[in-house]
Amino acid sequence: DIQCKSAPIYHVPKDECGGGSAWAAGIIIALQDEPQQSQQLIKALRHADLVAALCQNTEGDFSHVTVADLRAAEASIAAGTGEWGVWETKPHHSQLSQLSHVPKSPKSLPSTSIEVTLEKMKKASLLAIFRVKGSAQVAIDRGVELAQMGVKAMEVTIDSPDWKEILSGLRERLDSDVLLGIGTVMDDTVSEVAVAQSLGASFALSPIDPIGFIDVCKSLGVLAVPSAFTSNECWSMHRRGARLIKLFHAGLTSPMILKHMLDIKPLGDHLNILPSGSVSPKNASGW
Repeated sequence: DIQCKSAPIYHVPKDECGGGSAWAAGIIIALQDEPQQSQQLIKALRHADLVAALCQNTEGDFSHVTVADLRAAEASIAAGTGEWGVWETKPHHSQLSQLSHVPKSPKSLPSTSIEVTLEKMKKASLLAIFRVKGSAQVAIDRGVELAQMGVKAMEVTIDSPDWKEILSGLRERLDSDVLLGIGTVMDDTVSEVAVAQSLGASFALSPIDPIGFIDVCKSLGVLAVPSAFTSNECWSMHRRGARLIKLFHAGLTSPMILKHMLDIKPLGDHLNILPSGSVSPKNASGW
């Protein structure tokens, strides 16, 4: 006889279809993640209610709500903003009148955050890489120093034993205008992107093109930066939605070769390239 009448979710659906199936999916996922105790079951019920409400924010027969969407909605409710068209208490008329400003589909939000991250990466111009084998605290302190020097984008490679501590520590101490991300994502560590996103990462890099990497990043609103070397490899990643591609190993080519490639209009109009490897103070201006 466990129910959550005392803590309902209020929302105004754009489409009444799909709520039942979404609710079932939400409760199954929640019960897999939490021990089946009374208090946790109530939390699972609210989780399912919220997934159903988010799915009904999408018009049509299909909807796609990600974990990132769910977290954003939970944060919105906790902050009392109702930005997702869902509330913890019965909404006022003024809140309902603002629904026209709510995105038509939760799926649209990750792509928006990816584009924002991409523009910030372009403005940063430089990406500092932390591959840390020693003290996590020393790395965090170094990140603070770099930020004070004007560095606006930092990557923590996940082959660093304490990368989670370093990433969360940097996010806690740095201003929000400093982008943080992870690097060295491989086939068997794509699942760590979700962990990194929860710790404050907004982008993820790889020295290869890991299986499922681009799709997972897109679903979480994280900018995926897979690696390529040829124009064909770059365009293949572009087709799959990569908005920034790491040119690796850049030391095996040259700024002039890259320029000639991007001078071909379809490539130059659509590809964003991040050279990596053998880029130094001496040749940085060329790149």
